[in-house]
Amino acid sequence: MAINQGWLVCFGGFVMHLGLGTIYTWGNMTTYATSFLRKYDSEVTFSKNLITFALMCIGQAFTMWPSGVLQRKIGPRITAIMGVLLTAGGVALSSLSTSLLAFEMTYGLMFGFGIGLAYTCPMVCGFHHLPKYKGLVNGIITGGFGLGAFIFDFVMTQLINPDNVSPCAYNKTSCPWGDPHDLDSKYFNPHGPVCKRVPGVLLILASIYLALGLFGSIFFVNPKRKEDEFAEDEKKLLPDSEAINASSSLGKQSVDVSPFGLMTSYEGWLVWTMFILTATGGVFVFGSYKTYAQRFAYGNDRFLSITGSAISVCNFLGRVTQGRLADILGFKKVLLVMAFTQGGMLLSLTYVSKNEYLFVAWVCLVAFLYGGNFALYPTGVMELFGKTHAGSNYGLIFTGFGVAGVLAALLKGPLEAAVHGFRGLTFLMGGAAILGGIFTIGVRSRKR
Repeated sequence: MAINQGWLVCFGGFVMHLGLGTIYTWGNMTTYATSFLRKYDSEVTFSKNLITFALMCIGQAFTMWPSGVLQRKIGPRITAIMGVLLTAGGVALSSLSTSLLAFEMTYGLMFGFGIGLAYTCPMVCGFHHLPKYKGLVNGIITGGFGLGAFIFDFVMTQLINPDNVSPCAYNKTSCPWGDPHDLDSKYFNPHGPVCKRVPGVLLILASIYLALGLFGSIFFVNPKRKEDEFAEDEKKLLPDSEAINASSSLGKQSVDVSPFGLMTSYEGWLVWTMFILTATGGVFVFGSYKTYAQRFAYGNDRFLSITGSAISVCNFLGRVTQGRLADILGFKKVLLVMAFTQGGMLLSLTYVSKNEYLFVAWVCLVAFLYGGNFALYPTGVMELFGKTHAGSNYGLIFTGFGVAGVLAALLKGPLEAAVHGFRGLTFLMGGAAILGGIFTIGVRSRKR
């Protein structure tokens, strides 16, 4: 019995996304990269280097729309390969960085651009092969994105810090390389063995990401066109209302909204705003769980590496589970539960953090719920706006994730001071997730 090409696309997409998903190793990588950069500039801090993560999110968000256009012009395979080359190239070039700006442009922006170009290629290709399993296709492929950090958190820590050396906060005699203005933040010795390994490990990682991406993209082949699909191409030139009527004349009660139609619709802006609100809290946790937990006695490097990997597994499981539930129940119901539950977990996070087991349980559940964003919104975009422009439309909605990344990165420091610490921040993030759930109520449900 022949295997449906769609499942091979899912497999290839999962493999490629393992490398792309290492964006979520940032909470681990920043402890090493920031300490390394302090060798050249002692003013570099975790808060300043969080801009690198924001630029990853921006780069990913704002190249997803052109990725959809490129996929229609040159196909998903070539588009994905272009993205993989950018991603691996950015990581490789970051090994040469001697300033924060250079690191931001390579490990941040260039890496993000590559992720955005490659991200939707297997998903849209998989939709065409397996139209009845949109949520499951999303879940499997983006599950690789979530699971990648599980694997590479271990790899990074083992390669960079095999002896489990602990960072330290500023002390004039025992830890002069720390930040005297922030006694809670702990850094590795910029001239020590841990930081000396950083450039070489970045080159190793770039090689692995390149191999995974090139292998996975081999399977990205769109199905052969059917005759009635030429009528679909004609609809792309029509206004959205006419496109809907054209679908009906073909015997299909469907909707196909163009990117311009999405940008000028109330529902398009509503879904975009929801993405910002339901994703910001997860971005915040991924970017700061390690530096926050280092304030407690249990926060050694090995323990937090394991925590980061557990977070990644839960992120993976959340994508697959919630993607499948969306096929059964509809994306709106699942999104409602995800948003309200995530809000509750964020509101209570700091109250359980003194216990290491509760801390791990809470951040893992937040990661599980957060992962649902990346299975639910692609499914929702196809359900609400059709599949003809699915790649470009989801790219536009995904810019909400870029905004979430910027908000979580750039506003962390000022907001933390304004709301009197980390607890106030978790309250803001939890409230945002709950507001996203309230907005979800306003989304119209359409027959799937």
